[in-house]
Amino acid sequence: MLSIETNNTAKLFDYSPMPEEYTSSSAERVAANDDLSTEILIRLPLKSLPRFKSVSKHWFSLISSPHFTRTRNVDPSTVSGLFLHSSSYIPDLCFMPVNTGKNATSISFPGLSDICIINSCYGLILCKTTNKYHILNPLTKQFTTLPDPHPKHVGLSLAFDPSRSPHYKVVCVWGPMHYNSYYYFYMELYASETGSWRASGEHLGADMFMHLDGGVYWNGAINWFCTWGNSKYFNIDEERVGILPMIPGLGNDEYETEYKCYVESRGHLHLVQVYGLMTRFNVYEMESVKKYIYY
Repeated sequence: MLSIETNNTAKLFDYSPMPEEYTSSSAERVAANDDLSTEILIRLPLKSLPRFKSVSKHWFSLISSPHFTRTRNVDPSTVSGLFLHSSSYIPDLCFMPVNTGKNATSISFPGLSDICIINSCYGLILCKTTNKYHILNPLTKQFTTLPDPHPKHVGLSLAFDPSRSPHYKVVCVWGPMHYNSYYYFYMELYASETGSWRASGEHLGADMFMHLDGGVYWNGAINWFCTWGNSKYFNIDEERVGILPMIPGLGNDEYETEYKCYVESRGHLHLVQVYGLMTRFNVYEMESVKKYIYY
């Protein structure tokens, strides 16, 4: 400890060991402070969290809580890694860390096999197994099995923003019904608070070029990309459908452009356009939320 003499001269630091009872009480005070323990735990590598959950029932409760997940994901600009998968069913998830130089690791969920990822949103993953849909949390290795959606469903999309709420929703599009060579789809919503589906009064007009499975959540809405023409979005809170115009002059030559899709990254919506044999691509970023147009 640093002490000050009356003659304003200072002694050197005293590195003598602290009494055992003092260090013990300090550790107990840290362990009893949930906020401080959480601040320490959220800085641990993702891979180590399952091991720390087994330290005690209290740590298991802290790491498994929605508050912990929300706190760890509060900064959308922080990307720890990528989940790699093919379009086919896979037994485990493959996690590739970024900016660490470490190798990819597999993450398994006991009780689940043949996992097919549909989309993800702020750390949660919507996936499908043989005949069921699930919400996975890779951070805690926990999952929730959703009740069966409508038998005529054509696409499910996940909506989750931990900065706004610890709860998530899933939008199910089903149908269609035909009207003058155009398709209209019904929608229903699953809410994690209630654990059940309910019908939405809004209908979605779409055609065969609309990608209705795995829509991208951004700006409080599910965004579906249309290969040909304007895209659509569904505002979750207002339950209202609107138009997201195609980029002027983008072109729709399917022979030239191999693939287009929406991607949300760091709080922005991007349109990715891939050409040829995946050798070159363009990435467009949404300039303003004013691009949204209501009917």
